Amino acid sequence: MQDDTAPRSRNVEPPESRNVEPPANRPRPTRPRPPVAPRPATAGSALPPAPNTQHLSSSPPPLPPESALARQWMAQRLGDAPLTTADGMPVRISTPGRPGGRAGPDFRDAVVQFGDEPPLTGDVELHRDARDFVRHGHAADPAYDRVVLHVAFTANDGEITTLASGGHARVLTVPAGEGGSSLPLREPCTAATGRLGATGVRVVLREGGVWRLRRKTDALQSVIERDGAGQALYAALAVALGQTANASAFALLAEHVPLATVAAGTTGFTEHEVAGAIERRLLHAAGLDGALLTPAPALPWVIGGQRPAAHPARRIAALARIVARLSRPDLATGAWGAATGAATPRALIALLTVAAIEGPALCGRARAVELAVNALIPWAAARATLGGDEDVAGTIMALAGDLPVAERYGSVAHLERNLRDSRGRTLISSALLQQGSLALLREWCRRGGCGRCPLS
Repeated sequence: MQDDTAPRSRNVEPPESRNVEPPANRPRPTRPRPPVAPRPATAGSALPPAPNTQHLSSSPPPLPPESALARQWMAQRLGDAPLTTADGMPVRISTPGRPGGRAGPDFRDAVVQFGDEPPLTGDVELHRDARDFVRHGHAADPAYDRVVLHVAFTANDGEITTLASGGHARVLTVPAGEGGSSLPLREPCTAATGRLGATGVRVVLREGGVWRLRRKTDALQSVIERDGAGQALYAALAVALGQTANASAFALLAEHVPLATVAAGTTGFTEHEVAGAIERRLLHAAGLDGALLTPAPALPWVIGGQRPAAHPARRIAALARIVARLSRPDLATGAWGAATGAATPRALIALLTVAAIEGPALCGRARAVELAVNALIPWAAARATLGGDEDVAGTIMALAGDLPVAERYGSVAHLERNLRDSRGRTLISSALLQQGSLALLREWCRRGGCGRCPLS
């Protein structure tokens, strides 16, 4: 081990030979002193020149949170200057819409008018910075395709906002700091139960439901007179099974393959055999049986984005079984007897429910309620009206009041949330009242009537 006290083998020069001052004589570094404010000038003295600060830049004040912009929009405190979009178009806000909830655009069903163009009803999206529309992924989200106006404190992304559908929404910038109510953003119907009582709210919903059913009945009267009772019901059942996405495709299918064709040659067959024959014919006509050629042009089926249980092939199988079940001896006669002779709502639902051999039902309880409300009940009421029996028509439509609600609709989620009794239970508790909520949505909520409808 090497002795630490022994001299090193390399030559080390003393500090004097390296021209380095000893530490004791080395001058200490001068510390910078803080600037001293100039003394006030006295009489006869000259003021020092002002420092040049042109090269200094100050950061803009931070933008308020998006919640502040939402309150400004709800209160319509958008500044004193006339509203003009980023592309120079004057804009008039007839109604700001209603709060959209957690998912989707911030405000639904607003009514805006650009210049001399017709008023538009659509959604409004809010951002602190307009570039957030892309940053948050909205530009690729079809849920924002109804946006007609994009409101922001700054419009750094240009004059328009591009939507997932390829359409565009104009951009409106508003000044920050205009204030707004600190209360939660709520629709006026939130207080409907307190003002009208639970019974009063149900009366409004029931009247709306009857009005909506009457419109369906009137429409089916014309179809019955034109196409016959059996074909009218067959087409109505098909459209109801198609739901919104495939309603038009099912309507075309019922037109291309009418009831007389689809059920031809099945006399004497069992119900199971009739259902199988109808299903094969419809699948082939729809182009869903795997065949290379179909007897009719391709139908506009929407398959992507749909639940597997709602695949058109499964809905066609359900339609075939329901038609076969009701065709005793024919569809019009069997369906009339089912509508007028249903002992209970449960029996009517069971008649329209179709189980599958395995997996989810081809037509479950909720979809069976949809078939009853949108097809069988208004069809039977239309036949009774055409026969001059309004009492029977009224009795048939009253069946909807005893049916449970169908699937929960996202479009009326705000009404289900707002219209509740003293125990917090929703007042939309039957298929008829649910139809009434859809009537309010169509005639008031989506037409800028928030604040003026019967529940406001």
